[in-house]
Amino acid sequence: MRIHLTKLLLPFLLGACGQASPPQHEKVENMPEAVAPAPENPELKYLHYEFDNYQLFSLKDTIREDFNGDGAADEAVFTTRNEKAGILITDGKTRKTTPIGLGQPFEEMGDDFSWVDYWGVTTDSLAYETIVEDSEVVGDSEIRLEHPAIFLRRYEVGGGLIAFRNGKFEWIHQAD
Repeated sequence: MRIHLTKLLLPFLLGACGQASPPQHEKVENMPEAVAPAPENPELKYLHYEFDNYQLFSLKDTIREDFNGDGAADEAVFTTRNEKAGILITDGKTRKTTPIGLGQPFEEMGDDFSWVDYWGVTTDSLAYETIVEDSEVVGDSEIRLEHPAIFLRRYEVGGGLIAFRNGKFEWIHQAD
C-alpha cells in the first residue's frame, strides 16, 4: 500500500517543492525529419597518417596559436584581397601582420591561395617535406617543427605547411 500511495502523492509532493512533475511523452505531429550530415570527404580520414596532433578548421574560422614561439597567441585568417586569396597572420605580441599570398608572392607558391580547400593546424614536432627538382618528385625528408604550423590542402592534390622557421614564415611542400 505504501508504494501505491507514494506514486499517487509524488506529483503533489514535487509540485509543493517547486519541482516539475515527471515529463509526459506526447506524440508530435508533422515533426521534420532529421537532416543527414553532409558527407565528409574520405580524404580527411587520412590526415592522421600525416599528423599525430592536428585540428581542422573551416576556411571561415580564425586559427589562434603561438606560431612564432614568443609566448603570445597569434591569429591566422584565411581571406581575399583584390581577388587573391591567402592568409593574414597577426602577431599576438607586436600586432604586426604578415600576408601569405593575398597578391604578394610567397616563396614558390605564388601570390594566390584560392586553390585551398581546407586548412588546419598541427602541433607535431616532426613533419615531412616533399623534395621536387625540375618538376619531378625526387624524395622527401623529415623536418623539425619548433612551433605549431598551419597546413593547407587541396582535395586529391595535397598541399603543404606554413611554419615559422629561421625568423620568418616558410613554405614546406607536402605534395607530389
